[in-house]
Amino acid sequence: MLPMFLDATTDLSVAYEGTYDVTLVILSYAVACLAAFCALSILRKNLHKEKRRKQKALWQSIGAIAMGVGVWAMHFIGMLAFKLPIPVGYDPVITTLSALPAVFSSWIVLKLIGGSELSTNRLIAGGVLMGSGIGLMHYSGMAGMQLNAMMYYDPIIFASSIGVAVVLSIASLYTTYYLKRFSESRPLISRSIGAIIMGLAVGTMHYTGMAATHYLDLCTTPVEISGLKPSVLVALVSIASLVIIGLTTLAGVIDYNYRAATRSATTSQAILTRVLDNTGQGYLQTDNDGVILNLNPAMSQLLDRQREQLVGRHISDFVSSPNDEKNTPSLSNSETIETSNNEVSLLRPDGKSIPCIENSTTIQDDDGEAIGAVGLFTDISEIKEREQESKSKADLVLTVLNSIIVGVVLIDQKGTIELFNHVCEKMFNYKSEDVIGRNVSILMTGADREKHDGYLASRIPTGKSRVLGVGDRELLARKKDGTRFPIELGINQITLDNKKMFVGAILDISARKNEQKRREELERELVHTSKLEAVGQLAGGIAHEINTPVQYIGDNLGFLEEEFSAILPFIKECQCIAKDATAPSVTSPSFERLKNAVSRLDVPYIEEDIPQAITQSISGINDVARIVLSMKEFSHPSGQGLSSFDLPSAINNILTISRNEWKRVARVELDFEEDLPLVQCYPGGVNQALLNIVVNAAHAIADADLKSEGEIRIKTRKVDSDVEIQISDTGIGMPDGVKKKVFEPFFTTKEVGRGTGQGLAITWDIIVKKHQGSIDVESESGHGTTFTIRLPIEGKQQRKPAE
Repeated sequence: MLPMFLDATTDLSVAYEGTYDVTLVILSYAVACLAAFCALSILRKNLHKEKRRKQKALWQSIGAIAMGVGVWAMHFIGMLAFKLPIPVGYDPVITTLSALPAVFSSWIVLKLIGGSELSTNRLIAGGVLMGSGIGLMHYSGMAGMQLNAMMYYDPIIFASSIGVAVVLSIASLYTTYYLKRFSESRPLISRSIGAIIMGLAVGTMHYTGMAATHYLDLCTTPVEISGLKPSVLVALVSIASLVIIGLTTLAGVIDYNYRAATRSATTSQAILTRVLDNTGQGYLQTDNDGVILNLNPAMSQLLDRQREQLVGRHISDFVSSPNDEKNTPSLSNSETIETSNNEVSLLRPDGKSIPCIENSTTIQDDDGEAIGAVGLFTDISEIKEREQESKSKADLVLTVLNSIIVGVVLIDQKGTIELFNHVCEKMFNYKSEDVIGRNVSILMTGADREKHDGYLASRIPTGKSRVLGVGDRELLARKKDGTRFPIELGINQITLDNKKMFVGAILDISARKNEQKRREELERELVHTSKLEAVGQLAGGIAHEINTPVQYIGDNLGFLEEEFSAILPFIKECQCIAKDATAPSVTSPSFERLKNAVSRLDVPYIEEDIPQAITQSISGINDVARIVLSMKEFSHPSGQGLSSFDLPSAINNILTISRNEWKRVARVELDFEEDLPLVQCYPGGVNQALLNIVVNAAHAIADADLKSEGEIRIKTRKVDSDVEIQISDTGIGMPDGVKKKVFEPFFTTKEVGRGTGQGLAITWDIIVKKHQGSIDVESESGHGTTFTIRLPIEGKQQRKPAE
């Protein structure tokens, strides 16, 4: 049915009035929007430069079909939404062909604006074509209607419907493209807005066109309605639309994944190209015959030639000795390699050879066939020069090692000797050729010989170095004839040719050990002499202390002897009386003699003084025993090594044997912490140290010439893992100059004959060196002195060389 337009003579009173199904109207809009969304999605995909021509054509066709069929489906859903009071049918041929204008116009639009850049002219042209295609599809579809009425179009509204379609199509394309530029991270938003506008264009054009149409009851001949029924049409249209749109969406997902993979591969290729262009290693790509296909700037620089001078040439043209198999690059024949790593010499135009390390691998096609190879060339000129320098320096180093006074041995991780200098030859009586290649254990003795492998293994992870004099290891070494001698060994881990090695510096310390032994003997003699000096100084006082109790023991024994002589006759008379007690007469001469003996005895005096004499004698004997025991414990403490030591008991013994030094000038105040732990120490040394300080305190108080009695305070307490002893006095004190030198050997402020200056020096040696403790002094001239000693509770022996 061809379109006819209203004019002034048209009678609209015979026009049929139609109604709309709102649900189908909404559905028609939804289908139009969905079709537009799919088409715009495909349009966006085609804006990418990486799309190939065939691929773009395929997607343009799919998009055109999706959009055209979507417009077609929307039209007929809209037609079904319109209800007339007369039967309506649709010509199947015209109805089907009516989709072509929409499909064709959609295809042209996607073709026209599918470039990477969308100009304003292209955008307007695309909108005009899209709007015209929508209008053409609408009115051709209207021509396929079969009904007993004549269709007339209002020309103004007819033209307006086409104009609305064009304007809204332009607006949709503009929105999609320009929103995409400002919301690249959210393309769904721009497409959705564009699809809504495009759907609005299709729907508005349709319903504007429907408003332009009038159905007049002017048919003189009834029309046979034999076309598609509306119910069948809507089902077919809906199914076809949904299937096509679904396929389009699925294809879009597939294309998205493909594009993501392509983008990833392109990015990887770009990164690889950038890396190769910026790497310092030369890069070459060759074909199966070794002809150069590609290279990077570093390779051009390595060969000192321009890229144009290299591409198309055979790799062997740039090798210094092409006929030497050892100097032939693996790239010269990629079919014979998979992966290789070898050294070659490349040739520059000036004839200079550049030694390089070549790392090559084969390139294969999808069928596993070799199609070429790639290789990286690393310039090792500097390495080669350093190797040459190292060789020239090796003799110099060996000469130096043979000239120094320390023995030097170089071994590997297994302990195999690789260098043995002249000093070692003299030290061990071996020739270097006799030991090189043998295990270093031949130079060791005993346990060190068995443990050297473990010793090296423990050094490898740490990489710590040892030098002579800093944490060295002292051990016994073995000469060729089996003689043992002490050495000091310093070990340093080094790396040579990527191998961990150990350099041992060996010093024969036999002379030093002998000197140390002699010095230790002198120190022991000095300590012994100091002890004898202290005992000698105390001897007079000790004799006086013992003399007093011995004197009254003697007096009491004389008294007891005299009184016993007086009591003895009395005892004898008592015996006689006992014998005469059996006589018949009680008037015996024995009683007369007993009376006379009793009269001569002063019984009250005897009863009072004899028990007192006995008590004093026992006390005197105990005092003597105590003094003698204190002297014994001071002079001969139990054991020579570390042992448990009761400090309070020791201090009491020291105060006992030194009492004559302090009793006339000072009183002693003791403050012992309860439950003070026993200390592991050398008792003899600690006794000596404490005695020296107590005697010095007594002398300092005496020298102060105090008007009142002085005071010596001794305090003990536990501090962390130590026991602290404080010995304070109220003596003369020391100025700063004296205090700084107080522990120096032979330093004394006493007059000649009162000391050797060794007491406090020996005290410092005993506390600090032998016990790893500490001793501090605080003193002020005229205000006394305080010595603070700290001894480790667990005890620490004198430091020995670390192993």
